[in-house]
Amino acid sequence: MTHIKFNPWIGDNYSEASFGKKVLVLGESHYDWDQDISIDRLPTVTNEVIGEQLDGKYTKAFWTHIAVTFLNKLPTLNDKREFWHAISFYNFVQQSAGMGARVRPSLEMFKASEPAFFEVLDSLKPEVVVVLGYELWRHLPKQANEDKAIDTASGPILTRLYSYVGGSSLACSIKHPSSGFNGRDWHPRVMAVIRGTIS
Repeated sequence: MTHIKFNPWIGDNYSEASFGKKVLVLGESHYDWDQDISIDRLPTVTNEVIGEQLDGKYTKAFWTHIAVTFLNKLPTLNDKREFWHAISFYNFVQQSAGMGARVRPSLEMFKASEPAFFEVLDSLKPEVVVVLGYELWRHLPKQANEDKAIDTASGPILTRLYSYVGGSSLACSIKHPSSGFNGRDWHPRVMAVIRGTIS
């Protein structure tokens, strides 16, 4: 995978499709926190961040909200471990967005990261991609097929189909799991996409 700078997290049970399909959760970007150390030189940073969720040493509402979206409950540490080992996770932007979480990636950063995204799809072959945040969704590569809002019993969810070598991924967009986010509200919509139970 020649364009990838931050290796994706791949759970031990990802290939078993624990949720019924192989799921890739797509975040937006990493940020620098230390003026003296750039994450651009840390290809394992994504795996290190997820590792902190597994060992319980560090947590943040963002990561818990993601798990709640899939589990529909506040997870225990064991629940978190099972969840993260059931999925893959990848941040789209392949360089530091800047210093601190309030910095937005530039349009050039999004564009330059497109080849790596398609390499990840070809390699991991996810059946469903859950995209974290409308801004990220807006900056993802556009495909020949148009976005489609599908109706679920709990409300609409925006989807887009991405092709990869040997198959395709159905991507869906959810609200960014930060402040004001309720994973239980999004759970039935995400599950409807994964299970194909759409109206």
